[in-house]
Amino acid sequence: MSDQKYIIDFQPKEAQIAQINIWMIEENKKRTGLVHDLSILSYHAEKNTFATITTANETIGFVTWDTFKRGGHISVAAVAAEHRRSGVGCYLIETLFAYLLEKGILALYLECAPATSEKFWRKLGFKKMPPIDGYFNGDTPRLYKCLLPTQETGVSNGSYIQVYEWGNAKKMRWPLHYKPNTNELLQPIIQPVSGDWCIEHIISEIPKQSEKIKNFRSGSYLDDPFLIITAL
Repeated sequence: MSDQKYIIDFQPKEAQIAQINIWMIEENKKRTGLVHDLSILSYHAEKNTFATITTANETIGFVTWDTFKRGGHISVAAVAAEHRRSGVGCYLIETLFAYLLEKGILALYLECAPATSEKFWRKLGFKKMPPIDGYFNGDTPRLYKCLLPTQETGVSNGSYIQVYEWGNAKKMRWPLHYKPNTNELLQPIIQPVSGDWCIEHIISEIPKQSEKIKNFRSGSYLDDPFLIITAL
């Protein structure tokens, strides 16, 4: 990206939204980008889930998203055709990562539409989302990204969280490592799941709790398609 000054605004003004409308209407006509329903702009502006990137008083890109408890979904991201392949999109999305992490959002997912956008999202650290019952699992690539380092699965130390899909012999196991004198994990456990998957909390190889994820501690660890555990 050049040294040209770019400004990212998480509370875009009406003039910025109007500029986006102009170039998106033109792109919709020319089919130079993904055809969008422009009503999504006002919807996300009202929810404060809308960011724009501007240079020289010209709004050249935007991103919209939704958040749950500690997870989120990127809805639409777009850059004006003449500014693509300049690094603008990466700068906008990486700034969004930092913004959402400050607000307690730990993981994001998205659908790659068009599918050719998958390369862009992979460059930003997104990886393939496993099929999950109850969520769209069609031909559109679905990716996710954790916004901070997480606990890796592996050999347990006698105490661990175990997750598996009912009827599937494969089980994921995360050893539990706590911050000194707390019940807070050194690194969170984050995994795309369905609420109907099974979860077990094992302490010293003895099951303390075995339940469906949506019922585990009253569902406090299920955040849309993510299991997110930061403390036990």
